[in-house]
Amino acid sequence: MLEIGHHSVASKYLLSRNPVQAVPGRSRDVEGRRRRTGRTLATTHWSPWLRSVLGVREDYASGSDTGTNAGSAGRALLQPKGSLIFTPAATTELYLSAGHGYHSIDLRGVTQAQSSGQANLPLLSSASGEEVGVREQFRRNLVATLSVFRMTFQSETTYNPDAGMDFAGPGSRRDGAELNVTYQALRWLEFYVSVAGSHARYATVYDDGTGHAGKYIPGAPNVIGSFTTYVKDLGPWSGGLEGAAAKARFSASYCSLK
Repeated sequence: MLEIGHHSVASKYLLSRNPVQAVPGRSRDVEGRRRRTGRTLATTHWSPWLRSVLGVREDYASGSDTGTNAGSAGRALLQPKGSLIFTPAATTELYLSAGHGYHSIDLRGVTQAQSSGQANLPLLSSASGEEVGVREQFRRNLVATLSVFRMTFQSETTYNPDAGMDFAGPGSRRDGAELNVTYQALRWLEFYVSVAGSHARYATVYDDGTGHAGKYIPGAPNVIGSFTTYVKDLGPWSGGLEGAAAKARFSASYCSLK
């Protein structure tokens, strides 16, 4: 097993225009929010060069809104995941991964949809993904991972700045590739670089209300990169510094630091 490069392949998920929300609903008039998660994971070594990782996770979220579009919503979602990892050489891994996940929708958008007759809009919108990749350890302290992926979303979250809330649009799909590099400069200092690109489109023709009907997702980044510095086990100190930038067609780039 490779010694470093333990970060999950994650930058491609940032290619979704809106970040995954841990708690559905961010309005002050939302109350009674609950979220529960359970998970299990099993790794099996079939041979010295082949192992599998199978897992399942279940999430439950619910909430109620006492504001303009009063109502309540809740959903439980079971998400199986699996990977096959081949190790043809001591420094090389090839893997196939697939699984299900989710992103949550603003509770106010769900209750508003209920009031307009869309009773089947889920609070947790399911997503599925497939990925093929290769991971190579060039040196003891340098690992790179290259992968191609596809992500399919049951519903694309769209932010309405006038209403100050998210709305659920039609389903979408993203095809892309990602490169991650991890460099352990010192025992306590690690650098992590990730660059990903994708082709994002709605699954069906969609009119966002501005007269621009089509499959193009406005503002969806097609390229995103991040750079992270980790400090670990430096006496009592540990921490990290991360910067990210994205570029979307017909949209200015942005940068964040945290």
